[in-house]
Amino acid sequence: MKKFIYKILLVYVNWERMWYNPKKCNFKIGDKLRLNWKAKVSGYSIDKPLTFVSIDKDNVVETIEDGYWHLYWLK
Repeated sequence: MKKFIYKILLVYVNWERMWYNPKKCNFKIGDKLRLNWKAKVSGYSIDKPLTFVSIDKDNVVETIEDGYWHLYWLK
């Protein structure tokens, strides 16, 4: 049963990622970010918080610790 629910969540995340249109980004330089539940379902895992540096026009966030992440995966 858990595998079935996981597969449905993964299908939802992949579907939503294609149509994701973020609202205005309210992050400020130095804000601490974490991966959201969608990133964890997709297999990404980082235990430490990430520090926001900048965001570009394609919604790619630059962090100090771990490079670049799309805004879709962060909270």
